[in-house]
Amino acid sequence: MHLEVLRKETPFVYAHPLPNAVLVSPYTTIAFRPKDAVDKDSIKGKIDVQGDVSGNHKGETKLLSDKRTICFTPEVAFMPGESVSVMVRKGIKTEEGYSFPSSSWNFTMSWRKLDTYRRDRRIKLPENAANEASSPETLEMFRKAQDINWLLGLPAVDQRGTEADDVDDIDDLDCGEGEPSANEAHYYLPNCAYRTLPSEYPRVQVTVQGNLTELSDGYVFTQGPEPGKPTQAFQIIMTSRGDPVYHVHRKTGPYNLAPTHNGQLTQWVDAWGAKILGPDYAERARFSAKHGGTMNPHEFQLTKIGNGLLFAWDTQILKVDDFHVNDKGEKPLVGITVEEITPTGEVVFEWRSWDHLPLVLWETEKRARGWWHLLHANAMEEAHDGHILLSMRRMSQIAKIHRDTGELLWRLGGNGSDFRIVNDAKGQFRGQHDVRDLGTPEGKHRISAFDNRLRTINETDTVISRAVEYDLYFDHDGRPTKARLVNEYDTGIRVGAKGSYRRMPNGNGVYCLGVTKKKRKTLGTNPFYIERDSRGRELVRMEWNSRLYRGYHGTYRTVKAPWIGTPAWPPTALLDDNNKANTLRLHFSWNGATEVKTWRIIMGPGGDDMTAVVEIEKTQFEHWVDVPDGGKKCQYFQAVALNEKGKEMSRSEVVHTKLCK
Repeated sequence: MHLEVLRKETPFVYAHPLPNAVLVSPYTTIAFRPKDAVDKDSIKGKIDVQGDVSGNHKGETKLLSDKRTICFTPEVAFMPGESVSVMVRKGIKTEEGYSFPSSSWNFTMSWRKLDTYRRDRRIKLPENAANEASSPETLEMFRKAQDINWLLGLPAVDQRGTEADDVDDIDDLDCGEGEPSANEAHYYLPNCAYRTLPSEYPRVQVTVQGNLTELSDGYVFTQGPEPGKPTQAFQIIMTSRGDPVYHVHRKTGPYNLAPTHNGQLTQWVDAWGAKILGPDYAERARFSAKHGGTMNPHEFQLTKIGNGLLFAWDTQILKVDDFHVNDKGEKPLVGITVEEITPTGEVVFEWRSWDHLPLVLWETEKRARGWWHLLHANAMEEAHDGHILLSMRRMSQIAKIHRDTGELLWRLGGNGSDFRIVNDAKGQFRGQHDVRDLGTPEGKHRISAFDNRLRTINETDTVISRAVEYDLYFDHDGRPTKARLVNEYDTGIRVGAKGSYRRMPNGNGVYCLGVTKKKRKTLGTNPFYIERDSRGRELVRMEWNSRLYRGYHGTYRTVKAPWIGTPAWPPTALLDDNNKANTLRLHFSWNGATEVKTWRIIMGPGGDDMTAVVEIEKTQFEHWVDVPDGGKKCQYFQAVALNEKGKEMSRSEVVHTKLCK
């Protein structure tokens, strides 16, 4: 409806806020774009913005990097509840010289008070904003609206921890001092002889079920726990056999650490933003939600043109008596905003559920705790054609959004679906996660999803979560017609929350099975990495040891992909004699490095009198050598990392025995 007004009454194909939009953030910018590139010199002094309470708004007008989007950033925020009018004067020109006529539209701000938003430091507060303070209860309510575990009803961690008769010593968990043999079917990692890992690094139980030479190429990107904490504490890259490659401990319960299309990493930091990391793990860019929003942790992607694509929470308090939804009173309603942010921090695209899903109050499938968590958007993908796939768990629906205009191109599943689903004995997916675009194999548009089976269609349907792939069909005019289930992979368990599925280039499937809610809201932590071959035969599975991490809320998502890591920091080396033989050893590793082929150990009495004594082929995260004479004299050591050509990459700091002064 709003987009139709824009097309009818203005010469623009996109705008935010849209004409007649409601519940708009008072920290919003105003942006619009025509179909063609704009003459930068023609936009000056062409935008007038007037609030019916706040009056005329001055601000900065600029042409964004796409050379089409004109963005106005007001100097002062708008007032809650006021109506705002935008007047675009005639004379803005395309690069070809076409001059646009004048146009105007209106929108209305949300009644949320300014202190319930994240402050945008570029925009000043109105003079009377200090008199509009929210109660502590209201502020706490908006804080809870951003706590995904609270909204899901996941319990706090079981403070009992590990029972004493479960594990007397972590070394009881099958801790050899060598790499697992090729034919070993069940083992724990990391190796307990490692000394350069933090003591809190999580223990992995690995079960080999098939031929590991059939595993897909790449490393496993995931998240792991630490004892006594319910949420993810480590962002981790590991090998397909469970050995660490990279780890970073984060206090914020990270969701996202994943490789990008151009050899970088996306890293979720906290509700205020996410980073792009280079192969050296150094920060290249940082993105955060705009317009006063806080970032939803479910998804963050780097687009092919280098912009950040993210979710922001959009919670509104509405009186629902007149909506005929069998409820009354004021209710917190949680919507979603999709934002595409340039590296310089401008919003080049905004899609709000309040604008494009006007029937969501009636179409949503589940409400929780008196809250109306209407969509629960939990995955997003830049599709092969540049548009955006959006997963809405509470709707049991997948949508496709036009990247340039914001138009809702189609919806699959749930209420209001544009497709008829065929060849699916279970009817459709329910409460899904991790929706991905698989391109156009055999000329058909194929998508995948992890189907949690949150709800079932009929009473005889066994509640087993699965991975699914659908081919989408369209008529000659491009209108959606049917979706055919073409692949289905049952996991054998019910995954109540979280979970992911990825189809690998060799046809294998990679699965993360999230967490299972059991009786009395206790949690059952499931495998975070399973890989099956193209015929569905399981090759390997990994899970965090349940005896050590009772109450863990489960791993959200696991991705497998190629990665080249060349850290900016040096390797680590240390001396330690905490082993069964009480032998002094030099331990060495390089967190995050993937290109080390050989370690060269240098030893000597110090200064220039240091010589190479041994070279060791790198086969695992950490290696060690016994120290000659057991440290009974002063000796200095250094570990040097060499690449496949024998060229030095980096070296550790020099370490020495206790007898050195």
